[in-house]
Amino acid sequence: MEYGRFKGELIPYNTGIHLLKDTEHRFLACNNNFIKASGFNRLEDVIGRRDDEMPWAELSELYIRHEKDILNGQSYRVFELFKNADGDQVFMLTHKEVVRNKLSEIIGTYTSSQKVDENSLQLEFIRRLHDKFGFNSISIGRQVGDFTDSELTTLFLVFCGYNNRDVANLLDVSVDAVKKRINRLNKRTGCSRRSELVEYVLSHGMADNMPLEVFYRF
Repeated sequence: MEYGRFKGELIPYNTGIHLLKDTEHRFLACNNNFIKASGFNRLEDVIGRRDDEMPWAELSELYIRHEKDILNGQSYRVFELFKNADGDQVFMLTHKEVVRNKLSEIIGTYTSSQKVDENSLQLEFIRRLHDKFGFNSISIGRQVGDFTDSELTTLFLVFCGYNNRDVANLLDVSVDAVKKRINRLNKRTGCSRRSELVEYVLSHGMADNMPLEVFYRF
């Protein structure tokens, strides 16, 4: 869709949050839900601002990092923390994509976000990660090294402290299958213990970038 056509206009979508930014991360357009969440009354009050000028300023680097990745050709979604003008915090499932002009030149990014269902297992798991590790953003589908999806999900759950039986239940596989995956991970990473796998994730900066395909197996 030609999202660039919304520049300077109110985006006519009433579900979730929708916004358009230029390549310098300035707001060019948004929907009414975003205006309300920002604490402003008019679209004109939002246009031209950046996230570091909004009620969620402390999260601005998080959002900009994702946008830079999208502008550089990556494609993934994130569960990310969002704080409105009233100080309420919620987790949103966010998708971003590049916006091009008629000459196919990239002119910015388009963001659509939906609040994560309060009763979902996804939210329970995300909050657990937020409380335990301080994660404000969890990537989905982002490529991390050359691990397979099954290896990454197993590695992530080991990192989060789940034992083999819990991992097996979450992924709907046998305990033996989990053990085999962990053995492969140990060989690929040069680790010999679970604690070393945790250290590997942290030392390689993988903690906030792992794809959580596990969510879609529940």
